Amino acid sequence: PGVELNTEKNGMEIHILGYFVDPHYSLLEEKLRNIREARLVRGQQMVDKLINMGFKITLDQVKELASGGVIGRPHIAMALKRNGYVNSITEAFDRYLGKGRPAYVPRYEFVPEEAIELIKKAGGISILAHPGLIGSLADINHIIDMGVEGIEVFYPEHDPAQTRYFLELSYSRQ
Repeated sequence: PGVELNTEKNGMEIHILGYFVDPHYSLLEEKLRNIREARLVRGQQMVDKLINMGFKITLDQVKELASGGVIGRPHIAMALKRNGYVNSITEAFDRYLGKGRPAYVPRYEFVPEEAIELIKKAGGISILAHPGLIGSLADINHIIDMGVEGIEVFYPEHDPAQTRYFLELSYSRQ
């Protein structure tokens, strides 16, 4: 069993993967339930902002696009596109849903250290997901120093130099 936990540190989005976790570990179940609830509230707040801006969009439309999963900004972007307000998901983020845009709502507070510790307590192994999207090598090394036990080397958005670097980094940090 595995989980991907979206965390944030100093304004930077950091995804932590947890492999081999006990899916019935009560603290993990509770955290995931809290995250789902917080995302639903955040989604409603973003939809409300869009409604106040004159858009005809509903949370039910967004939920339908999420197909029963946890709702997020991509689902709201899809609703905007489906209703003809934007031509693409990217445009929805650039104009309305991205950080600093008029319908943006900050997400729940969840830091990488907490995710790493939770994965460990659930019997899992923590992995830093797609480090090439983080940016600075100093930030990547700082996150590794928090206690992750691995890094994702092969990722479609990593260029060949990044893939080589992360592969070498994974061996040097053993």
